[in-house]
Amino acid sequence: MIKVGITGQSGFVGTHLYNTLGLYPGEFERVPFEDDYFVDVERLKTFVKSCDVILMRMFCTRRICDW
Repeated sequence: MIKVGITGQSGFVGTHLYNTLGLYPGEFERVPFEDDYFVDVERLKTFVKSCDVILMRMFCTRRICDW
């Protein structure tokens, strides 16, 4: 079983990815992620250590990014 963490799992794409992985409980274990892990280093370290794979999902719109 592969332990998968998704850092953007509360967003649109991350939610769908998280739910899709849930369809394969014998293959994937979804490791919960909370956005406040980025402000608490110890919680972030615990999250990272508990994952085999971390998927980072980020989406930026022109409204919030000045690119």
